[in-house]
Amino acid sequence: MANPVQINNPDILVLTETWLDNSHADAEITIQGYETLRKDRKPDPNRGGVCVYIRDSLPAEEITIAEHDEDCNCETLWIKIQGGPADSLLRQSTKKLVNLPKCR
Repeated sequence: MANPVQINNPDILVLTETWLDNSHADAEITIQGYETLRKDRKPDPNRGGVCVYIRDSLPAEEITIAEHDEDCNCETLWIKIQGGPADSLLRQSTKKLVNLPKCR
């Protein structure tokens, strides 16, 4: 069976409901050629966790948006991807992915 990542060759892969926690090492979930950013599930067993894989050639960094993270009862990743005609900011939470305009 072929690996879907190898077939589709995405720049960004977003996974929700990962059920990852601190017992899962990054080495266990690494995909060659991708940076792994993750927000593990909370101790509540009904929470899912998120993981984002970004192609190594894309300059990306996880950022903190404190006012959102404090109010949110979910796992959320904010990622800034630089390059191209405009920088972009991705918001990834357990249920949705939204492209936002460049923040300054």
